[in-house]
Amino acid sequence: MKENDKKNFLFSPFQQVVINLKETYNTFLFSGLLTIAIALSYAAMSFETTGIVDTIYLYSIPLYYYALVLIIPIITSSLHIWRVGVYFSLFSKSILDLFLLTNLAVFKIYNFHIDIVFLEMVMKDFQGFGFSFGALLLSTLVTTIIFFVNFLPVLFNSKARKTLLINMLALIILICNQIIHAVGFYYNTTNITSHTPVFPYYYPTTSHGLVSDISEVIPSIGYQANTDNVGLNLDYPKKALKFEHVADRMNILLVVLESWRFDSLTPDVMPNMYQFSKIATNYTNHYSSGNVTVSGLFGLFSGLHPTYLTYAQSQPLQNQSLLTRRLSDLNYDIDIYTSTNLERFNLKPIFFGDINDDNYHYIDDGRSFENDKALNDTLISSLSEQSITPWFKFIFYNSSHSFYDYPESHEKYTPVAMNESAFLNTNEESITSVFNKYKNSLHYIDTLFESIENKLRETGQLEKTVIIITGDHAEEFNDNKVGHWGHGSNYSKYQSKVPLIIYRPKNKSQSVEAKTTTHVDIAPTLLKNYLGVKDDANSFSSGIDILDNNKSDDQRSFIITSYKDTGYFIENKIYSNGVIYSHYNVDNVMRKISEVDTQAILKLKQESIKFISNP
Repeated sequence: MKENDKKNFLFSPFQQVVINLKETYNTFLFSGLLTIAIALSYAAMSFETTGIVDTIYLYSIPLYYYALVLIIPIITSSLHIWRVGVYFSLFSKSILDLFLLTNLAVFKIYNFHIDIVFLEMVMKDFQGFGFSFGALLLSTLVTTIIFFVNFLPVLFNSKARKTLLINMLALIILICNQIIHAVGFYYNTTNITSHTPVFPYYYPTTSHGLVSDISEVIPSIGYQANTDNVGLNLDYPKKALKFEHVADRMNILLVVLESWRFDSLTPDVMPNMYQFSKIATNYTNHYSSGNVTVSGLFGLFSGLHPTYLTYAQSQPLQNQSLLTRRLSDLNYDIDIYTSTNLERFNLKPIFFGDINDDNYHYIDDGRSFENDKALNDTLISSLSEQSITPWFKFIFYNSSHSFYDYPESHEKYTPVAMNESAFLNTNEESITSVFNKYKNSLHYIDTLFESIENKLRETGQLEKTVIIITGDHAEEFNDNKVGHWGHGSNYSKYQSKVPLIIYRPKNKSQSVEAKTTTHVDIAPTLLKNYLGVKDDANSFSSGIDILDNNKSDDQRSFIITSYKDTGYFIENKIYSNGVIYSHYNVDNVMRKISEVDTQAILKLKQESIKFISNP
């Protein structure tokens, strides 16, 4: 074979890929207008802009979806060695356009976006959603038009010019769009952030640390925070609450342990908390509202399903937790102790409003156990000062976060994993060594709580303090036998079920409650029993008052989320948007569920928009 023939033989597949990719991107310049036009329809549903910056931001969001279109050929580049790669990319783009258009109709009707669970509900109960033959015919026509428009440039062999230049310009504008959002999110600029919930699966950039550093160098980069109620907003509560006089205002201590799983509250691992539970109510079937910190804490403080988080983040100060708002109204002293950065995801203003720096104790200087000890000492020091003003204190221990930290003196369980590479193994030895390290961190935190309890007893404040102890979410150690470690990967009990201890000074007898409870129950329970709220919990919360036996429900249904995924907990069954593990029993992801309770899921979806108001 001649040298030139060899080169042609070797490079012709690559050249063919390049040729087909060019053709695909040429067609996208034309059909991409369809994607942008559909996405602009969402912009029209958002609130009216008031300035140049937010106008530019809103009407450049559709480029986010155009960027997704541009990624399709890259992902399928191996197929572009054949012409079928062009057709496959166009088919994929047509599906995206069809989804955006269909979701637009669903969002206008229901105020929520389509997910996998919703699609499955429609397929299994098509008639139950009231779709007529005419609607089916219209859908078929729209689908045909979308595919025709996308394949039109190929059919007519149209050529686009300056493809690279135009696409680069679109990406530059999108980058500017994301910078605007990152800055707006940092400064709680609601006329920027309030657009996010309108757009489906839109995850704009946030970078608290980077914007903070830039703002120190260029102070003028900051926006003036907009406090107007704009866009889709939380209608929370549904009506003005009615209150009764609170004659005996109790102190409230909320203790949250990072990654605290339900089966670790034992006399061996946590002897002090276990003993404390003997004079409290121990809820043995309690679930977090998330398998990640953000969702878990949001449900805990707001009393709302975690699906409301995006709406709360868009206007954090206006959507401050009713719990802490009511505490402020009753003149409580509020103090926060955390080594977890709650300013990320706008959690700090959502939970605590515009809290003074002197009351917000954030330490993240050393190792986790050292930070927890410093925060614990600061809290104990505050208890030494007797005050006639009631107080609310929240402490969030982080030592039990992977990779589990504690002083050497608390290494009770051995052997322990020396580094995080142990997560790569699923043998019993590795599991035991990692789990031992986790138990040691909990054993250490247990001693920190003991020192707080002792100080409360010493100062006589224990008899005046309601204490709630729980975890933000649980922690898995390959319990499902599918290689899952930590949290955030499924909603089984190993990642979502946590202990809950509630100590009430006037009710010292031990009680074990096996009924199903969840984090969204905590805020309404405190508001109704200790903060004078007379209204029924369902007018301001997704949860119930768990101290009201008439409101207990053993067959609980609630929503649980991770960072991007949503699960529907219905009678110990999980229906989630996960691709691999979608419908399963809460005890084991491998125990699949074939039947879908469409009515129960639809009820939860309706609950997820109950507290949303249109602009």
